[in-house]
Amino acid sequence: MTDILLSSIPGISHGYQLELKKNSFLTASDVLLTPVFEISKRCRLAPQAAQEIVGAVARALNRPPRLLRDIVRDGSQVITTGDTALDQVLGGGIRVGMVWEFVGEGASGKTQLALQLSLLVQLPVAQGGLDGSACYLTTSASLPTPRLVELLHEHPLLASSHCKLDNIQTCATKTVPSLLHALSEVLPASIDTAKARTKPLKLLVIDSLADLLLEDTKTSSTTLSERSRNLSAIAVQLHALAATHQLAVIALNRVTDVWERRPDADTGRPGELLYDHQARIFGRASEGGSKSAALGLVWANQVNARIMLARTERRHVVPGAASHHDRKRLRVENASGARGAVRADDIVVRRLTVIFSTVCAPTSIDFLVTSRGVQTLANDDDDLKENIRVVLRVPETPARAPPVNVALADISPLDVGSVVNDLRAPQPGDVPMGELDEDEDAYWREVDDLPFVEDNVDLAPGVDPS
Repeated sequence: MTDILLSSIPGISHGYQLELKKNSFLTASDVLLTPVFEISKRCRLAPQAAQEIVGAVARALNRPPRLLRDIVRDGSQVITTGDTALDQVLGGGIRVGMVWEFVGEGASGKTQLALQLSLLVQLPVAQGGLDGSACYLTTSASLPTPRLVELLHEHPLLASSHCKLDNIQTCATKTVPSLLHALSEVLPASIDTAKARTKPLKLLVIDSLADLLLEDTKTSSTTLSERSRNLSAIAVQLHALAATHQLAVIALNRVTDVWERRPDADTGRPGELLYDHQARIFGRASEGGSKSAALGLVWANQVNARIMLARTERRHVVPGAASHHDRKRLRVENASGARGAVRADDIVVRRLTVIFSTVCAPTSIDFLVTSRGVQTLANDDDDLKENIRVVLRVPETPARAPPVNVALADISPLDVGSVVNDLRAPQPGDVPMGELDEDEDAYWREVDDLPFVEDNVDLAPGVDPS
């Protein structure tokens, strides 16, 4: 906001100027950031007079007052996922002005959903898109163009001239400095260029953030501190792009295995809430989940919505719906006998869970990845009610409850696969997470013990800071 002196605004009378100055109203910000009734009360003016002063200030700034119903809210635009039930779960779709996180293990469907959105954003607004383009940043692998081509030909909403691969920009960012350069320099210039074209940039995808920031070396306080600084710097750029240009930002992340803490593990100070206990709330799909989102507490506080995707032990037959990738994988598995003979149209059921979001409630829903893209199993309202499971999380006490043997016969068929998957014991070769949790707790305690220094405070000599 341009801050100008009230004395320079011609629409305010001299008498009103004196009253405003007497009560510390000196600039346009002082007036516009104070309720009208408060101005009236402090300056002993009639409410109508206070309203006239606010109107004069707004007109001087060329920002006349408007009714709320006449203002289009920023961030109200959404990108359809191509599936009505999934849109409903996500609060209408992927909303712009936010940083979304798709987190999950390999082959959980997060890349598939991101690719699908990169095409759907190009649709006209009437069809659920934003008539825009996408930018897909890769950190390890290249953009899977063959899958994009398959979606263009198979997805029912994409078989039109509105969506093209030319409207998806891609850039490889193999290091943190290169990613920061792309976010701070390359993308803003590209956005300005795109505004001159027919399809402005409306979707940014980073695939995947964890590949840049998770190292193979042992986690320590030093590496955690460096990672926190990098995550904060990246998040600042992402939020600036999302808010300034009204983009939807999607960052892909991976999961880590959750292990029981050792009996001799650090239990923290009396009454201290350890990172492991907090992670149950914001990092896992359920309290007893065996997978947790990577990148820790710093990144969890930077995203507006965390969506976890996972494979279940269930399968669903959809004749002719297997993607080219699934058919190729199944031929290899059937030839090796690794999992027994499986039909090519026998699709793995996956589960999408909203862990937290600013625009929708914690919810979960089952979906499939087929040649036509990501689609849920709900086909009508009754199925939708059965398929969507609202997740209510109540923080547990720090004490870990003993394992409970769950009788699968008492669980609805929809949730059996998920429960089996959650109760799976860690397998040989899994990376233990106990050490990481302890290092994370130790790091945050070290940060909490640092002396607090308040910036921009100039204390005169001899003045007691307290």
